Amino acid sequence: TKTRAYWIDSSPTYYYQRSALEVIGSRAEKPFLGLMFRRPGARIYSYFQYALNNQSVLPKDMTFEQFLAAAKEGPNGPLRATPGLSNVLEHSDYAKYTQLWLDRVPRDRFFFLTFDEVVGEPLNVLRRLCGQLKLDPAFYDTYDFPQENRSYQIKNPGFHQVIRNAAQRIALPKTL
Repeated sequence: TKTRAYWIDSSPTYYYQRSALEVIGSRAEKPFLGLMFRRPGARIYSYFQYALNNQSVLPKDMTFEQFLAAAKEGPNGPLRATPGLSNVLEHSDYAKYTQLWLDRVPRDRFFFLTFDEVVGEPLNVLRRLCGQLKLDPAFYDTYDFPQENRSYQIKNPGFHQVIRNAAQRIALPKTL
């Protein structure tokens, strides 16, 4: 029997990166790609909460309405120092970016899903994915599906920023 190997990467920025689109689109053998969609309003609000709290890269008193106004100014506006934030509205245009991918990769090489499906029914999503990849889904029957990247409230933004800056400068071993 032939053994298949799969490399799975869940990088949301690939969705709108031109380099990823060009490299993957130019391959003779097109890879299997998954695109996950989240309600744009919920995605933008989550990004705002994460930047405000987890990352502490926005002014603590910034409201969501102020964030939207700054984001509307795009890469040349007040959020220009953080490209992910300054482009958050543009990058939430799923129709545009999905079409760019579909122009380069055949539709049968895609797995489409929604954020709500992944969060609400991860086992069903993985079973569907395994079916499309012709893999045995039994591994996931007892898998715990840990939640990662959850937003949280920072009690001391200044101290949090000091810790984040220090962590970027200190490389700790992955295992002890």
